[in-house]
Amino acid sequence: MPAKRFSIFIFCACFVLLTACEHKAFDFSSFSAARARWRSFNYTSYQIEQERICFFCQSPQGLVQLFIVDNKVTSGVSALESRALTSSELESFRTVDQTFDWIEQTRKTKPDHFEIDYDSQYGYPARIEYDGSERALDDEITYYMRNLQIVAVINSSHERLK
Repeated sequence: MPAKRFSIFIFCACFVLLTACEHKAFDFSSFSAARARWRSFNYTSYQIEQERICFFCQSPQGLVQLFIVDNKVTSGVSALESRALTSSELESFRTVDQTFDWIEQTRKTKPDHFEIDYDSQYGYPARIEYDGSERALDDEITYYMRNLQIVAVINSSHERLK
């Protein structure tokens, strides 16, 4: 009998420990302010660097230079591999507006870890750390966005404004 009680005690202790994980509250006011700041610039065509760090990501990983025209990812270059991304690879990247939409949808799922830093000048998400379930393996991902440059679209080419 003592072994059975001990087993029940261990089970209960494990249950309490596993369910007592603290969820960090999503700071919606920070999100709203950052999104409003981004929208105030009304940028629809720009160049931005994005980086994904995760175990399960499909290629390309690492730094990618993306070109956004009329709020659509139109092309990209892998810095690590020095090559243009294929159209199927481009589908795994988001514009800043799409990233804000993703954040808004993802926060509703109440992930175990969801931390975001915003660019102080433009408001776009500069760093996103996501872990849907701390108990699940390999679902963690970190996104970085940086080096925003506004581009003028001339004859479907990308030209940086100075």
